[in-house]
Amino acid sequence: MTNIQKQLFKLQDKQYRSFQQSLIPTVPSDRIIGVRVPDLRNIAKTFFSDAQSQLFIHSLPHYYYEENNIHIYLINNLKDFNTAVSELESFLPYIDNWATCDNYGGKVFKKKKKKM
Repeated sequence: MTNIQKQLFKLQDKQYRSFQQSLIPTVPSDRIIGVRVPDLRNIAKTFFSDAQSQLFIHSLPHYYYEENNIHIYLINNLKDFNTAVSELESFLPYIDNWATCDNYGGKVFKKKKKKM
């Protein structure tokens, strides 16, 4: 089990897991831990400056739904537009549900859109 997975299981909320399973039936239930979004964002924010985050981003596919969400939050935190696009393109084939897709939208993409 990775350090990220250990953190996720420490934050597991089994009632929330059941709720998530009902919202995203396309994700197998054994791949949902049940961690609330603010906790996932905090993990990503803390993890972003860690050198291990680069290993995580390039270790695809992830097993858990929450790992995919952390991945998209890491992409959202990137400051360089071209790097963010490249990382998003690498990750796109692994987005398998609407909830992970809805978490995409970093500031770098919004800034670029305003300039266009």
